[in-house]
Amino acid sequence: MSNKKLTGSFVALITPFNKDGSVDFAAFRSLLKFHEDNGTSAILIMGSTGESSMLSRRRRNRSSSRRRK
Repeated sequence: MSNKKLTGSFVALITPFNKDGSVDFAAFRSLLKFHEDNGTSAILIMGSTGESSMLSRRRRNRSSSRRRK
């Protein structure tokens, strides 16, 4: 077990949607870039902001696969 202390800003990211209910991947990428550019240490996607329950499994998987490495 590691004794490393977690530090920095950890953000529960919202999932942006288009008017038709689909995930707005352009806005999603913009949000990820914003946090990367501003030093966010970790990002939680489809976590505690509640929208994951509104997505089909296919859309959840698609959103997860689009995250930046």
